[in-house]
Amino acid sequence: MEKFAFLFPGQGTQFVQMGKYFIDQYAIAKETFNEASQVYGHDVAKLCLEGKPSELSEFTNMQIAIVTTEVAIFRCYMEDYGINPQFAMGHSIGQYAALVCAGGLHFADAIKLLITRGELVKEVLLQQKGHMTILEKADYDLLMDSVNKHKDAYISCYNTRSQFAVSGTNDALDQIERELISQGAVVSPLLFGPPLHSELMREIKE
Repeated sequence: MEKFAFLFPGQGTQFVQMGKYFIDQYAIAKETFNEASQVYGHDVAKLCLEGKPSELSEFTNMQIAIVTTEVAIFRCYMEDYGINPQFAMGHSIGQYAALVCAGGLHFADAIKLLITRGELVKEVLLQQKGHMTILEKADYDLLMDSVNKHKDAYISCYNTRSQFAVSGTNDALDQIERELISQGAVVSPLLFGPPLHSELMREIKE
């Protein structure tokens, strides 16, 4: 059999009613959501199925909702097929789901870590240091030139050769967005999130 991997995505993949099929069809999914709810102190299934988009996008809620849904889906997969992947990888928040599903971290401990991570990130949000933006259909060389002109801007994820996540101060990102839009790029700011995966998070990281 060929080797295969599970890849768990991160911020931006949340949507209202995510996980509904699995909650409706699998007892193990319900148990996973109940376990997360007990640790978090909030009904995670209700958040995912009935929460407003703004509520689901609140940073701590978003983290826990995504990771809980991913772990639930993995557990459903294992119940049906029972074939362990050779690799588990996670993008940003997805790394926590990957660690849980690979057996390197207890699920309850992952939820506790995400709660703490959310509390730390709120400190950055309150300071209004900056945010992230997604740039699509962006020319790589033009993007690099634009980012390098601003000391408070960083490419935080190379998604593809034409899609990038950029973190930075609000002023720096405003200028970069204007420059890239004029060159045909499509911009999707993540205005309510922190400038993750950048030097602006160093103080919180430490």
